[in-house]
Amino acid sequence: MYHTAAYASYAANTMVLTGTLLVSGTISASHYHIENVTEIDASGSTYFGNTNDDVHIRTGSIYVGRSASTPLFSVDASNQQILFTAPLSASSTLHTVGAATFGSTIAATGSVTAASVTVTGDVTASVNVSASAFYGDGSNLTGIAGGGSPGGSDSQVQFNSGSSFGGSSNFVFVSTGTNTLKVVGDISASNDFQGGNDAMFGRDITAVRDIKASNDLSASNDIRGGRDLNINRDGAFVGTVTAAGIYSTGPISGSTTLHAEGAATFSSNLATTGSIVSYGGIRVSGSSYSYTLRDDSGNDMFKAEISSNHGRVRVRDSGNTVRVQLNGNGGVVSGSGTATFGAVSMDGTLTATTVTASGDVYGQTATFATVHLSGSETEALRIAKGASDTREIVFENEGTDVASIFMNSAETLIIKNESSNDDIQFQTKPGGSATTVMTVDGITAGVGIGTVAPLTKLDVRWSPTSLSDDTGGGDVVLFGSGTLTAGKLYYLHTDGAWTEVDADAVATGADQLLGIALGSDPTDDGVLIKGFFDATTYVSNFSAGKAIYVSTTAASMDTTAPSGTGDFVRIVGYCTDTANVIYFNPSSEWIELA
Repeated sequence: MYHTAAYASYAANTMVLTGTLLVSGTISASHYHIENVTEIDASGSTYFGNTNDDVHIRTGSIYVGRSASTPLFSVDASNQQILFTAPLSASSTLHTVGAATFGSTIAATGSVTAASVTVTGDVTASVNVSASAFYGDGSNLTGIAGGGSPGGSDSQVQFNSGSSFGGSSNFVFVSTGTNTLKVVGDISASNDFQGGNDAMFGRDITAVRDIKASNDLSASNDIRGGRDLNINRDGAFVGTVTAAGIYSTGPISGSTTLHAEGAATFSSNLATTGSIVSYGGIRVSGSSYSYTLRDDSGNDMFKAEISSNHGRVRVRDSGNTVRVQLNGNGGVVSGSGTATFGAVSMDGTLTATTVTASGDVYGQTATFATVHLSGSETEALRIAKGASDTREIVFENEGTDVASIFMNSAETLIIKNESSNDDIQFQTKPGGSATTVMTVDGITAGVGIGTVAPLTKLDVRWSPTSLSDDTGGGDVVLFGSGTLTAGKLYYLHTDGAWTEVDADAVATGADQLLGIALGSDPTDDGVLIKGFFDATTYVSNFSAGKAIYVSTTAASMDTTAPSGTGDFVRIVGYCTDTANVIYFNPSSEWIELA
C-alpha cells in the first residue's frame, strides 16, 4: 500500500493497496476504489466506483435496508431474484432476463423489458408498455388509446387477418341510430348466442345452445339452434328456423319454413309467407288472440280466433264473405257458400248453405240453408239407429219444434205435428197447381181425402168428373182368376173365377160378390167392388140419378129393371150427373120374378 499524489485517474492524496487489508476497527473514507476483490465484509458507509465503466462482481446475496429481514432492496443468490420493497422508478430502461415481480408501484419514463412481469400494485408509464400477452381482467387499465390502422371500410368490424387488422362488408356494425350488427355469412356457436340489440344475418346461424335476442332478430338464411330461440322483439327470417323451442314477444315473419321440434311461443304476431312446421302443435294464448292467413291484399282468408271466451274458425272468399264458420260454444259449423268434403265427421253442429261430400258425412247436428243430395247412388239418404234407439227428422219454427218424422224403438215410423191443433197435409200438383189430396186434421184427428176440413174420422170427398171411358176407382180387390174385359160386370164363382153376370138366372149373380173389371188380369189390374166408374160401353139407358140393375144381357148393366119370369132384380149402383159415370155399390138384396 502506498500513498501517491496521483494514480491513474485518481486525484492527489490517494491511497493505493495491492495486497490484503485486514482492519479490526473502522475505515472511513470519502471514496473507495477496489480492483480484483472477491470478498468484502464491511459495515457502516462503504462506497465503490466513481465512473460509469466501473464493474463490481460479487458472489452471494446483497441486502440493503433496515435489516436483512426487512430490506428495501435485495439480491437473493439462492433463487436468483431481485426484490424491491419500495417504489421503483426509472427514466430509462428497466430490463430483466427472467421474471420481474413487483408488490408496489412501478414508475417508468422509459421502457420496461422482461420475460414476464407480475405486478400486484400499480404500473405507471409515460411511454409504451409492451408485451407478447397481457393477463388479467383489465378493469383498472386507464389511459389506453387505440393504435394501428383499421382494415376494410367504415362500420366494418375488425378481425385478425394475417396478423393485421381486417374488415369485410359481410361483418358490419351500424352505430348510427340502430346499433345493429350485420353478418352476411354463417354464424356458428357452441354456446349461447345472445344479443341486447338487433341482430341481422345474411346467411345461416347454427348454435348448439340457446339463441337469445332482446331486440329484433332477422336472417336471410337458415337459423338452427340445438336449444331454445328467444326473441324479445321482431323476428324476420327468409330461410328456415329450427329450434327445440321458439319464444318471441314480438312479431315473427318468414318467407320460407319456420320449424320447431318443441314448443314455439309467441306473445305477439307471427307472420310468414312460407310454411310453419311444428311437431308439438301451435298454441295461441290470450283472451282475443287469433291465428290468421291473409291474401296479398291483407284480407283475412282464414282466421282461428278466441271470441267471447270460445274458439271460432272462419273461412272467407275473395269478396271477404264468411263461407265456413266453426263456433266452439255450440260446436256449430255455419256458412253461406259451398263446402266440399271427401268425408265429414262431426260431434257438434254443421251449418252451411251447401255441403258437397264425395264420401261419407258423419256427425251429430248439421244445419244447412239447403241440403242437396245427388249422384248415382240409389240410396241417397240413410238414417241409422240402434235396436232401442229413436231417430227423428225434426222441423222447427223460430227455434221451436213443430213437426217430426221419426222411427221409435218399436220400429214404428211416425209422422207427427209437434204443435197443438195444426194439420198434416199431403199435396200434389196436377197441371202445375198445388192440390191438397189428404188432410189429417189437428183438431178432430180426422182424415180428409179431397177435403182440408174432415168432419168425421174418415171424410172422403169425390169428384169423379174426369174419368176416361171404361175406367174407375174406389175399393178394388186383387184376387180371383179368369181373363176379363175392362168395363164388364162379373160375379165371383164358387170355383174362384170371375164369371159374367146374367139377370136371367139367379145362379149367375143374384147372391154373389159383384165387381167391374178394370183390366184383363184380376190380380194385376184389379176388380172394382165399390166406387166410381165411367161405364161407357156396358151401361144401357144412362140417366142421371137413376138406379142401375144387373142386365139380362150378359156382363152388362141397365137402368131398366129385368121383368121376365125367372129373372132376378138387383140394384148395383146409380147414375151421376156426369155422362156414363156411375156410383157402383151393389146391393146385398135381390128378388126373383115369378
